Amino acid sequence: MKILLVLLTILSAEVFAAPEVAPPNIPFIPWPGATGNKHYVDNVNGVDTGNLTGEIDTPWLTLKHAVANIAEGDTLTLKCTGVPYVSNFTEITIVGTGWTVVQGATCAEGTQVEVTGRVSIGNNGGASAAYINLHNLKFVGEGGSGLNIRIHSDSNNLLFSNLEFDCQSHPNNTRAVWTDPNVSDMWFSHVYVHHCSYEREFDDPATITQCGGICIAGDNIDRIVFSNVTSRYNIGDGLGGSSVLSFSTIYFDRVITEFNTGDGIDIGGTTVVLNRIISRNNGGHQGEGIKTWSKYTWILNSQVIDNAFSGLNTKPRHTGASVVYVDNTIASRNSKGVYGAQMRLVPQWPPPGTGTMVVKFTDSIIHGESTAGILIENTEEFRNKTVEWERTKFISTQDAVNYPSPHPHYVYAIHARDMDAGSNLIFIPENSILFDDIEQYSTTGAP
Repeated sequence: MKILLVLLTILSAEVFAAPEVAPPNIPFIPWPGATGNKHYVDNVNGVDTGNLTGEIDTPWLTLKHAVANIAEGDTLTLKCTGVPYVSNFTEITIVGTGWTVVQGATCAEGTQVEVTGRVSIGNNGGASAAYINLHNLKFVGEGGSGLNIRIHSDSNNLLFSNLEFDCQSHPNNTRAVWTDPNVSDMWFSHVYVHHCSYEREFDDPATITQCGGICIAGDNIDRIVFSNVTSRYNIGDGLGGSSVLSFSTIYFDRVITEFNTGDGIDIGGTTVVLNRIISRNNGGHQGEGIKTWSKYTWILNSQVIDNAFSGLNTKPRHTGASVVYVDNTIASRNSKGVYGAQMRLVPQWPPPGTGTMVVKFTDSIIHGESTAGILIENTEEFRNKTVEWERTKFISTQDAVNYPSPHPHYVYAIHARDMDAGSNLIFIPENSILFDDIEQYSTTGAP
């Protein structure tokens, strides 16, 4: 193997070595067993008038009326009628410690009970909700004021299971799900989101990079789990969230994001765990496979392939040390012919901020095609970075015919740029350098 070594300085830098820390365990997904009364709604043959109690033979007519008449621990089942239920801004404001379930009945194979319009968990009047399970439903079309589900502040212990969101590329539709601040303990399990969008300006390049699918936004968000979630063909990010500092822990497990015009996953927080992720073919105006703004990030057992911009992008918004672990992961064919990399280590954004970043790769393949394998960027605000690797291959190949690079002199397996003369802006621990695993290494000044 040919090795090109340019301006490489080996430093001990043990102060910046990555600590051996296992990722946090993903919280167990609750499968609630409601213990209260069973109620039914039938939007064709039901009745809302009189003193009916929503029994199976005397169901209510509308979803809004039915939800207003159930209590903590009850189960409300939407019967299969073949006609979509109109939500009309249904508000669920039940708070308790017993699970309340709103579910679609089991219909003919391959079909689900459909709902149009917005369902709110809590409301604008300051009410919240807790221990709510929405199950086995398909949300279609426009939503209400651009949302299918809005989760209001202070709501907690929410489970969204076996749901589909088909926004049908509606010109008035925006996101499938939106959260307000102060939401915690929320699970998305077996959820499919597609053809949703950010805002209403479908043709405005300034809007298509924001979240279009499920959007976790606002301050003080904690313990959010995405498990068996697919998000594709959305205008904007497939799964996104605010980059604010007051996020805590968010987990992704068995998630597919593909063919979104923005990033596959764009998420902030203190701790982010991404396990068994496939993020591919995202991007139009912009589009990175996985973008994190977190202090501690684990990217495990994942494939990040064929995204328009960088495959993995870390932009810690925290002062002090930030750590990124990449294990058993393939990043390949991202940023074809575009300035970027398979993994891009970016200074804290937005500046100013000070601190260090440690990135450790194990058992991974980072393959750039007409672009860098790993791109390390530095500024005065966030100067020191450590890169460690074990049993990891960094490769960069030039395909000038199919993917001509506008920056061919940046096509390196490892590329450190924006280096200040005389400053030690990158530290590579001596015991991490395995020359057999490197094709090229380069440091350059700013482009």
